[in-house]
Amino acid sequence: MVSAPVRTKAIALALVASTSAAILAAQASRGAPSAELQGHIVFARSVGDNVDLYSLLADGTGLRRLTSAAEADFEPTVSPDGSEIAFVSYRDFKTADADLWLMNANGGNQRRLTDDVTSESTPAWSPDGTRIAFVSDRNRGRRDLYVMNLRSGRVRRLTTTHKEETEPTWSPDGKRIAFARYPSPNNSASRILVVAADGGGLRLLSRKQRSPPHPRPAAQRKPGMVA
Repeated sequence: MVSAPVRTKAIALALVASTSAAILAAQASRGAPSAELQGHIVFARSVGDNVDLYSLLADGTGLRRLTSAAEADFEPTVSPDGSEIAFVSYRDFKTADADLWLMNANGGNQRRLTDDVTSESTPAWSPDGTRIAFVSDRNRGRRDLYVMNLRSGRVRRLTTTHKEETEPTWSPDGKRIAFARYPSPNNSASRILVVAADGGGLRLLSRKQRSPPHPRPAAQRKPGMVA
């Protein structure tokens, strides 16, 4: 369970990340995009004391509210086919920890993917839309990298360290995941590593750097995509 100051900071940082890294669904999709999200941007927006998810056409029209929970929803990420949105939410009133949720592109059929007394964050879809990589502190408060198979619900742990993992990003072929590693929550010196999506083959890609890393395979950076 996270403390109030840490939770407030996490929401604030996640809101900035979700807004600045909003997804242009039609361009991010590898297959035929869902009609619900075609040409839309999905983002987190703070209104009053809460944070909810919205979609908006790229020309600034068609604002639509997708969630209206009493607690904050943030870090939305659209599935490769544009039909679903994975996101992080503080809806668990009993533990006040963040869980992964999934919903249809129109905001319907909202359901929880994780349900525990730890916090999950930074969901990232595999290119084929069958798995989601994410970070969780379920290992005694240490933020490790995990992958969930959406068909079976099985979760596989990919890293085991005393460090802080974040920003998982899939390779275009879905075989590897790049991520950033920090020595501690308050240390900005990070490294970028890559690991096999099924575990093993951990490899260092970059040495320590001070600016926040955002590993992105070149094939995923498309002209006009909000990234």
